[in-house]
Amino acid sequence: MNHQPPIEIYAIGTELLNGQIQDTNSFWMAQQIAALGGYVRRIAILDDDIDELRAVLGDACERGTRMVITTGGLGPTPDDLTVEVLASILGVEVEEDEDMVQRFMKNRGIQNREDVSPGLLKMATRPAGAIAHPNPAGVAPCVQVIKGETAICALPGPPREVEALFRQTLEPMIAEFYSGT
Repeated sequence: MNHQPPIEIYAIGTELLNGQIQDTNSFWMAQQIAALGGYVRRIAILDDDIDELRAVLGDACERGTRMVITTGGLGPTPDDLTVEVLASILGVEVEEDEDMVQRFMKNRGIQNREDVSPGLLKMATRPAGAIAHPNPAGVAPCVQVIKGETAICALPGPPREVEALFRQTLEPMIAEFYSGT
């Protein structure tokens, strides 16, 4: 039995389950985590279903998972439910991250806040109290929350963005988790 702090990876999206696209993110992250001396206990693909997401992610926290990493579900469409699920698990509201909105406006040359599209506003939401780490390779941030002893880091789905955010945000966290083991 492995006694290292466990990490679990969940790829979210109906398009993964019906074979439209392949989940290369989980494979790549597992390799990176292993190279850092980490232990991946579970990898799974989940449907865009709010009840299933809430149950699975909540259970991961209850089982003492040190870090849960999700990919997908942070985009502008109605089936992107990750932020809402995290807020539900934490028992908090969803709020717009004004710093993120301002970043989007600056990057797109938008002068007036009322000209920001609903899709961009959705990608600038996070559970109250969450940290939104800016995405160096795209739009949707890494949304980080803590539930008990579990850090949950939600990443967007595109591999280029996953890799950039992993290197920028998750790699230092994971290295720290395993530095004393």
